[in-house]
Amino acid sequence: MGTRLIKLLVCMTVVIQVSAQQVELGERQGLLQATGSLYPGWMLNHNVRNNYAGGHFAYYFDDHYSFRGEFLGYVDAQTDEKYIKKHLQVQAGFGRHFPMKRWDPFIYAQMGLAGIELQGSTNAFLRPNVGLVAGVNYNVSRFFYFYGECEFIHMKDPERMNNMDQLLVTAGLGFQISTKRK
Repeated sequence: MGTRLIKLLVCMTVVIQVSAQQVELGERQGLLQATGSLYPGWMLNHNVRNNYAGGHFAYYFDDHYSFRGEFLGYVDAQTDEKYIKKHLQVQAGFGRHFPMKRWDPFIYAQMGLAGIELQGSTNAFLRPNVGLVAGVNYNVSRFFYFYGECEFIHMKDPERMNNMDQLLVTAGLGFQISTKRK
């Protein structure tokens, strides 16, 4: 059993090294990435921590530039005090990448629309929002990558004069395929 496991790990290491040649050289054009993740978040103007489920897709139209779409759905608050009852949000934007072999630090500017209902309210609101995302990808193979990112979302409170700014973080394993023909 132990010998088979070692052989399997050696084979996987060789395959991963060979299949990641494109991204190892910093070539990203034509890459399509997708993730699904949990997003713990902190409201900056309220003493509330929230949990979101969501994901994003990104398409690299150049080695250094990509387009990204993202969706987030409110799950629940981490704290006893709750501010949001329902929240669904979509955003899209463009990003700049700084590829260094398998590493890919990035920054995105995004705009979107959110449907939100606050605790104690029966009204639902549509609100525009803007976001700034910074993070890093590490390409493991031709099909998988690890990622970690931090996102700032700015949105006006629909019932009060202050903002509903949030800071979200997430990390995980993403899926990617190359749409570029060789």
